[in-house]
Amino acid sequence: MDTVKKICQRIDRNGSAVHRQSGSGLPATVRTVENIEKVHELICSQEDETGTHRSTREITHELNISATSVRRIAKTDLRLKSFRRVPTPAQIINDSTRQKRLERARALLRRITTRRVKQVLFTDKKTLT
Repeated sequence: MDTVKKICQRIDRNGSAVHRQSGSGLPATVRTVENIEKVHELICSQEDETGTHRSTREITHELNISATSVRRIAKTDLRLKSFRRVPTPAQIINDSTRQKRLERARALLRRITTRRVKQVLFTDKKTLT
């Protein structure tokens, strides 16, 4: 019941129960400027040498910081986003496949008249490269 009272008092005093006073909560002891610079140096590849970056796990062992703190520094302080390049599979079309597609497209054009065009639904499920 005390929690509800405190929330009501905070609403009366501040107009909202969401906003907290500055300085409330635990102090940030790991996310210092030094650690942010060290993580930035280790997490990004150097300009002259590509592939010199380190993973978050390697950074945690080297700097003796928790993995959560390293991820938080990378995300909030450095505003980095992780991504992995995935090669797009190339679709190989040989001559027999090309001929079959041409025949099927011509058959489709013969079947569809101008007044039935509005009834046809085209989707973009197939990726052609």
